[in-house]
Amino acid sequence: MEFGPRALGSRSILGDPRSSQMQSLMNQKIKYRESFRPFAPAVLAEAASECFDLKHPNPYMLFTAPVQNQRRLELSDEQRRLKGMKLPHVPRSDLPAITHVLS
Repeated sequence: MEFGPRALGSRSILGDPRSSQMQSLMNQKIKYRESFRPFAPAVLAEAASECFDLKHPNPYMLFTAPVQNQRRLELSDEQRRLKGMKLPHVPRSDLPAITHVLS
């Protein structure tokens, strides 16, 4: 039985957010959806500020939060010129499996 907002029950999928291949692998082989879709990470409340710039607690994954600036990767000039579906494949942080395209 599922209960509460965003309840996952026994359907949670665990993957390493540091892997540049994890997002595509899970989307293509497990979820059968477009490879660019991000995943919502589960992080201990005590460690959340190490990864994310949170303004308030987010225990039910109802809000999005930017990745901490120190975790973001600088784009090269060539990467900045990319357009369309090539953008999601450029690593934006040291947590590429959970970092969506940043503006």
